[in-house]
Amino acid sequence: MTDILLSIHSVLRWVVLAFAILALVINVLALVQKRDAGDPLVKNGMRLWTILLDVQWLVGLLLLLVMGVFGRPQLEHAFANTLAVVVAHSAVAFRKKSDQTRLIANIATIVLALLIIIVAVAAVGGWS
Repeated sequence: MTDILLSIHSVLRWVVLAFAILALVINVLALVQKRDAGDPLVKNGMRLWTILLDVQWLVGLLLLLVMGVFGRPQLEHAFANTLAVVVAHSAVAFRKKSDQTRLIANIATIVLALLIIIVAVAAVGGWS
């Protein structure tokens, strides 16, 4: 069971990274082109990125519980990734703002969440 969860967690991290970059590009283009933040591509890009991040977080939590390893690196990794999930979801707090503000908030939450994830992954040995 541990090997399966570890494999899923390892593969899913690249999927999450790819969709984060995709969501970032979509939001930057929408901002530059002065498109509506409610555009289906923008909304679905953000939705898919946060759902994938949530799934990755849940798989990581299951892995932590199944492995029963609660050392400092694993706990730091789990805490930092929990923070990244919260940050990713915080873009919704701007849903009643202007389109430009919403797009900037989307971009900021993606970038900040990715920075937190990079630190979290470094805590357990990096991306290899």
